Amino acid sequence: MVGALECFLSDDEDAEYAIKETVETFVEGDVDDSCFSSDSQGSAECFDFEQFDAQTLEEFLSIEEEKDGADDEDRELNIDQALKDLGEESEEEE
Repeated sequence: MVGALECFLSDDEDAEYAIKETVETFVEGDVDDSCFSSDSQGSAECFDFEQFDAQTLEEFLSIEEEKDGADDEDRELNIDQALKDLGEESEEEE
């Protein structure tokens, strides 16, 4: 999610679509395939901003964490860390 948002805010030419291959350049490690869906032509996997926009951040992250089997404490720490990381990235860009 953080990688997709960083991609979206970047100057990359495919940034507004957050294509999986482009998002991967903003992420250390693997990206979660469940956050992506095929575009209208089926030619590229794009971050699912519609699903992201339809939920609060906590709801979005908890759905992803439940898939991984994380407990409530881990989920809370991951939400806090994601918010912190996103804030740090924004400050660096300014």
